[in-house]
Amino acid sequence: MARPVQLVLALSLALWGCEDVDYVEIRPQNLVLKQRNNEIWLQGRAMSQTGVHYSRTNIGWNTKDPSIATVDEKGRLRPVASGLTWVVATANRKVSEAPVEVLFAEKLSVEPTSLVLVDGGPSVELKVKVFDYKGRELRDRTATFRSTNKEVVSMGQNAAFPLGPGTAQVEVMVEEQKQLVSVTVEPERAAAGMKK
Repeated sequence: MARPVQLVLALSLALWGCEDVDYVEIRPQNLVLKQRNNEIWLQGRAMSQTGVHYSRTNIGWNTKDPSIATVDEKGRLRPVASGLTWVVATANRKVSEAPVEVLFAEKLSVEPTSLVLVDGGPSVELKVKVFDYKGRELRDRTATFRSTNKEVVSMGQNAAFPLGPGTAQVEVMVEEQKQLVSVTVEPERAAAGMKK
């Protein structure tokens, strides 16, 4: 009698492993990665057309272009480089895909590209625009500013303040993109006239 019981058990396990999956639901649906240290944990749900969720079905993960984004066996999605690819979820030979876009800063535009300030004079604001791999402006990025000579010029947010005569550069950075702005601070004209 042991054999029929084993056969029934084996048949039950076989049927249980062959759930009638019609599609795989991928969550979340908005897959956009903006920073190199970003990651998104994906959830795959094996579903039937009638709305049954097969919670015990294993989901396999990969991406179409791992040079843009990668995903591990647990569904952890990570960016590699700017671009568009697709994440692929597989369950019982059913495949679903979702677009993944990686939006790193790829280009900076800084205006003005050079500054001539007067010692004791007003500050000048640097206007920074950041663009993605398609040339679209990224308005959610923040630039950092660094003066190479803090005796000549200092930065307060995006404004350059003259501190003393001389030359310097302001380094503007957004993620891995960098642009240098040359700065010349001239002596105060009134003080220069008095010296004569």
